Amino acid sequence: MQIAERVGSAKAAEMVFFSEPATAEQMRHWNVVNWVVDDAEFESQAAALATRLAEGPTKAFAATKALWRMQAEHGVKAAKAKLYDLSMPLFETEDARTALRNAAEAINAGKPFPTATFAGK
Repeated sequence: MQIAERVGSAKAAEMVFFSEPATAEQMRHWNVVNWVVDDAEFESQAAALATRLAEGPTKAFAATKALWRMQAEHGVKAAKAKLYDLSMPLFETEDARTALRNAAEAINAGKPFPTATFAGK
Protein backbone atom coordinates (compact mmCIF):
# COMPACT_ATOMS: atom_id res chain seq x y z
CA MET A 1 0.00 0.00 0.00
CA GLN A 2 2.73 2.51 0.89
CA ILE A 3 4.62 1.89 -2.35
CA ALA A 4 1.41 2.43 -4.33
CA GLU A 5 1.06 5.83 -2.63
CA ARG A 6 4.55 6.77 -3.78
CA VAL A 7 4.69 5.29 -7.28
CA GLY A 8 1.02 5.05 -8.26
CA SER A 9 -1.14 1.96 -8.59
CA ALA A 10 -0.03 1.05 -12.13
CA LYS A 11 3.70 1.06 -11.30
CA ALA A 12 3.04 -0.75 -8.00
CA ALA A 13 1.08 -3.46 -9.83
CA GLU A 14 3.91 -3.82 -12.34
CA MET A 15 6.45 -4.15 -9.53
CA VAL A 16 4.39 -6.78 -7.70
CA PHE A 17 3.22 -8.84 -10.68
CA PHE A 18 6.49 -8.94 -12.60
CA SER A 19 8.94 -8.82 -9.65
CA GLU A 20 11.74 -7.54 -11.88
CA PRO A 21 14.89 -6.25 -10.21
CA ALA A 22 15.18 -2.47 -10.03
CA THR A 23 18.27 -0.37 -9.57
CA ALA A 24 18.61 2.16 -6.79
CA GLU A 25 18.46 4.93 -9.38
CA GLN A 26 15.19 3.53 -10.79
CA MET A 27 13.76 3.44 -7.26
CA ARG A 28 14.74 7.09 -6.82
CA HIS A 29 13.19 8.00 -10.17
CA TRP A 30 9.96 6.24 -9.12
CA ASN A 31 9.94 8.12 -5.76
CA VAL A 32 10.34 4.93 -3.72
CA VAL A 33 13.49 6.39 -2.15
CA ASN A 34 14.54 10.03 -1.87
CA TRP A 35 18.31 9.69 -2.23
CA VAL A 36 20.85 7.34 -3.69
CA VAL A 37 24.42 7.53 -2.42
CA ASP A 38 27.54 5.50 -3.04
CA ASP A 39 28.37 2.90 -0.41
CA ALA A 40 31.57 4.76 0.47
CA GLU A 41 29.56 7.92 1.23
CA PHE A 42 26.67 6.26 3.05
CA GLU A 43 27.78 6.85 6.65
CA SER A 44 28.84 10.47 6.10
CA GLN A 45 25.64 11.25 4.17
CA ALA A 46 23.48 9.62 6.85
CA ALA A 47 25.30 11.57 9.58
CA ALA A 48 24.89 14.83 7.65
CA LEU A 49 21.17 14.19 7.21
CA ALA A 50 20.75 13.33 10.90
CA THR A 51 22.58 16.54 11.87
CA ARG A 52 20.45 18.60 9.52
CA LEU A 53 17.27 17.18 11.03
CA ALA A 54 18.53 17.61 14.60
CA GLU A 55 19.41 21.25 13.91
CA GLY A 56 16.06 21.95 12.24
CA PRO A 57 12.80 23.23 13.70
CA THR A 58 12.05 20.21 15.86
CA LYS A 59 8.73 21.56 17.15
CA ALA A 60 7.56 22.24 13.59
CA PHE A 61 8.70 18.75 12.59
CA ALA A 62 6.62 17.29 15.43
CA ALA A 63 3.55 19.29 14.37
CA THR A 64 4.00 18.18 10.76
CA LYS A 65 4.26 14.54 11.79
CA ALA A 66 1.12 14.90 13.91
CA LEU A 67 -0.75 16.32 10.90
CA TRP A 68 0.45 13.49 8.66
CA ARG A 69 -0.66 10.97 11.28
CA MET A 70 -4.04 12.70 11.60
CA GLN A 71 -4.50 12.61 7.82
CA ALA A 72 -3.49 8.95 7.57
CA GLU A 73 -5.80 7.87 10.40
CA HIS A 74 -8.75 10.26 10.00
CA GLY A 75 -8.49 11.85 6.54
CA VAL A 76 -7.67 15.22 5.03
CA LYS A 77 -10.68 16.99 6.53
CA ALA A 78 -9.65 16.04 10.08
CA ALA A 79 -6.06 17.13 9.46
CA LYS A 80 -7.21 20.50 8.08
CA ALA A 81 -9.42 20.96 11.14
CA LYS A 82 -6.40 20.38 13.41
CA LEU A 83 -3.98 22.55 11.39
CA TYR A 84 -4.65 25.80 13.26
CA ASP A 85 -4.39 24.19 16.71
CA LEU A 86 -1.07 22.59 15.86
CA SER A 87 0.55 25.40 13.89
CA MET A 88 -0.35 28.57 15.78
CA PRO A 89 1.60 27.68 18.95
CA LEU A 90 4.72 27.39 16.80
CA PHE A 91 4.67 31.17 16.32
CA GLU A 92 5.02 31.57 20.08
CA THR A 93 8.31 29.67 20.21
CA GLU A 94 11.60 31.45 20.70
CA ASP A 95 12.85 29.86 17.47
CA ALA A 96 10.02 31.35 15.39
CA ARG A 97 10.24 34.77 17.01
CA THR A 98 13.98 34.90 16.38
CA ALA A 99 13.70 33.70 12.78
CA LEU A 100 10.91 36.17 11.98
CA ARG A 101 12.75 39.07 13.63
CA ASN A 102 15.97 38.24 11.74
CA ALA A 103 14.06 37.96 8.44
CA ALA A 104 12.32 41.30 9.01
CA GLU A 105 15.62 43.00 9.86
CA ALA A 106 17.20 41.57 6.69
CA ILE A 107 14.30 42.76 4.53
CA ASN A 108 14.44 46.23 6.05
CA ALA A 109 18.19 46.38 5.42
CA GLY A 110 17.81 45.17 1.83
CA LYS A 111 19.72 41.98 2.59
CA PRO A 112 18.87 38.39 1.69
CA PHE A 113 17.00 36.22 4.19
CA PRO A 114 19.38 34.82 6.79
CA THR A 115 19.54 31.10 7.42
CA ALA A 116 17.39 30.36 10.45
CA THR A 117 18.91 28.51 13.37
CA PHE A 118 16.86 26.50 15.81
CA ALA A 119 17.38 25.63 19.46
CA GLY A 120 14.19 23.64 19.97
CA LYS A 121 12.73 26.41 22.10
